[in-house]
Amino acid sequence: MRNINFICCISAKHKSPEYKEVLRCIREDICDISDIWPNVSWNAPIEYQIEMGQNLETQIIILKNAFTVLDFVKIKTNLMDMEVKYSMNNNRLFNLNPGFIDGEGMFLITHKPNFERGRTFIGGGLWMEQQYIILNNQLSYCNNTFSEYLNKKRLKQFNKLFPKVILTAKKAETAIGASS
Repeated sequence: MRNINFICCISAKHKSPEYKEVLRCIREDICDISDIWPNVSWNAPIEYQIEMGQNLETQIIILKNAFTVLDFVKIKTNLMDMEVKYSMNNNRLFNLNPGFIDGEGMFLITHKPNFERGRTFIGGGLWMEQQYIILNNQLSYCNNTFSEYLNKKRLKQFNKLFPKVILTAKKAETAIGASS
């Protein structure tokens, strides 16, 4: 099954020169970008507001290439390096989180172990955590959904992508069945 891969960018300054540089680095260091969704305002937890400022927004960057879960070890490392590179006074300007949608839901990749949240170790010091589950052939919120993904507009956008994952899986199953 082909995953739909994305990066969630959280920032207060999506129009800054640093943001354009982050997009350039994603294209050069990870892969080309197939789509960038409009910004959605986010009522961020206080720790994000202290570090990154108020009036934070999220933006989803859809990546062109398909990756395995293990590829995310390198991707997350690259993104964490970008966060450090584009920081001011030891505060990040951007929080960059890779993730993917597959036939089981939507997952984020993190370097923070938090076993109470049900994170699954994937290797290289990284864990994945489910943000949306599948109910009635659609993505839906789950108990652990982060606040930046509880936005109805954001869920609707991810649900528009979800049929592509299922269609790709069915094409692969048909191809395997035809070759048997």
